[in-house]
Parts: sequence; C-alpha cells; structure tokens
Amino acid sequence: MQVRNRFMVALVLAGGVVTMPALADNKPAKSAMEGYQSAWQLWSKGDSVQAEKALQKLVVQFPQDSHLGLFLAANMAAHASEAEAETYFSRVIELGVKSAKPSPDALAAQHFLHLGDPDSANEAFSSLGALAQKNRQNPVFVWLYAQAAERMQKPELAEQAFKALIKSTKSAPAVVRQGYADALEAQGKHFFALEHRLKITSAESTPATLHALSGNLKNLDRFTEAASVAALQGASTLLVKEAQKRARAAELAGNN
Repeated sequence: MQVRNRFMVALVLAGGVVTMPALADNKPAKSAMEGYQSAWQLWSKGDSVQAEKALQKLVVQFPQDSHLGLFLAANMAAHASEAEAETYFSRVIELGVKSAKPSPDALAAQHFLHLGDPDSANEAFSSLGALAQKNRQNPVFVWLYAQAAERMQKPELAEQAFKALIKSTKSAPAVVRQGYADALEAQGKHFFALEHRLKITSAESTPATLHALSGNLKNLDRFTEAASVAALQGASTLLVKEAQKRARAAELAGNN
C-alpha cells in the first residue's frame, strides 16, 4: 500500500488528474420527485456542483417541495455558502410549520441551524442524530448529521456518518470524501486519510483538494512530496483566479 500511495502521489504531481465531467440534464423536470431523482443521480456520481446548480433551478420550479430545499441547503452548507444555506434551511422550516405536525425535513433544518447557538447546540446535535438514525435511508439526513458532527468536533461520529454516506453512493462527491478524510486525520489516522486524499485529487484537482493532500503528506513527514503538491496548489490557484477573471470579463461584455 505504501508503494501504491507513492505511485499515486507521483501521478498527481505528473498531472495525471482529471476533472469530473458535467452530467447536467437540461430537460425540465415534470415533477419535484423527478427533479430530486435527477439531482441525486448527479450527486451520487460525484458531481455535487452540477447537482447544486440543478437544485437551484428546481426549488424555483417547485417552491413548495421541502425535499428539494433541504437537499440544496445541505449542498450549500457543505460548500461553506453559509448565508445562502441558512436561507434555504429557513424556507424548509417555513414549509414544515404549515402542516399540523412538523415534517422531518423541517426538523432537520431547524436542528442544523441551532448548531450555531452555543446554548442549544448539544441538544440540536443529539436531536439531529436521532432524526438521521430514524431516516437513515435518506442520504441527505445522514449528510447533514456528518456535517454536524464535523462542526461539533466529533470526528469519530463524523467518520461513521461520512463512511455510511460514501457506501450509499456510486461515487461520492469530493466534498464528502474530504469530510471523511478530515475526520480520519482529526483522529490521527493520517495514513488511511491519504488513500482518500489521493483518490479525491485524482478525480478533482483543485486548490482545496491539493492543499488538503499537501497537509496530509506533511503529517506523514513526507515533506518533499508535500512541497511539490503545494507548488501545484499555487499554480492551480492562479489558474482558477484567471478563469474567474475571464468569466467576469465575458459577463460584463455580454451585458454591454
């Protein structure tokens, strides 16, 4: 396994990485359920970015569907879009209170938002855990619990939840695998985390994934390889910034 890890690091440094292809389907969904299944298919094949874009359209098309709203909020929370995530979590809660009994979606959204309140965080985390266990066939609940465990600095529980989530998909998105690797590293399991970091970076080479891989290698005292990956991270960051500038310039040109 040690030899295989070194080969994978060498592959990353040699540029043997690919970007996950877009799987978006531009056909409008005929129902909220069809739209949810389409977004889930994208997500479970590893493309959380395209899944989020699809969900953003679907919540406009089906504004009364809490499943779509919760799925979108979970995606945004995972990608650190806190303000936007809170908007959709709040919307799911509003939809839930319209019924005589709060829906599981509304309860999950409420518990997740309460994680930010020191006075209610522990109770909210416990309640979210019970809800995820009761609805463990729903991967969005499991994902929210995994994220909650990460925020509450409970790496053992985060590891279990992320692992269950990975097993439930064909190819879990990089953000999920990153969460799993982070939980492993938080427990000192750096070697096991490296296996996942390499898979993540081979599928999705971004400044964030390269930064995580470099840090993982440092924790294993593999400083030369860590430095080489860090150099790739710097180059990747510049490419991303350049692409963002070009996209912005094209947008401005289109508006004129």
